Amino acid sequence: MSELSPSPVYRIASLAVPEAARDAFVERAAIVKRLVQQQPGLIAQHAYEQQSGPGRFNYVTIATWADQTALDAADLAIAAAAAADGVDRAAFTAAHGIVAEIGTFGPAVI
Repeated sequence: MSELSPSPVYRIASLAVPEAARDAFVERAAIVKRLVQQQPGLIAQHAYEQQSGPGRFNYVTIATWADQTALDAADLAIAAAAAADGVDRAAFTAAHGIVAEIGTFGPAVI
């Protein structure tokens, strides 16, 4: 029996960003996007802004990683870069009233 190759994993973030925080959010998100694009194992990265419809989340980001190991390494690198820049991510979101729901997903059989 051959070993199965690792499956891609998907980091999906749904964010409720108040209009007053939009500029600060977009600025910080652009910094994070550039950093994420430099990480080994990134397959694809997408960001979406809600155009219409109900719901509290007005931004969604989806990053596809080669496997959980690549995602874990990227998480560490991104946290280290934020700390080096003097950015406390939890304080940033709280100060701007941003609500984030973030999860890691794999393929579903439906």
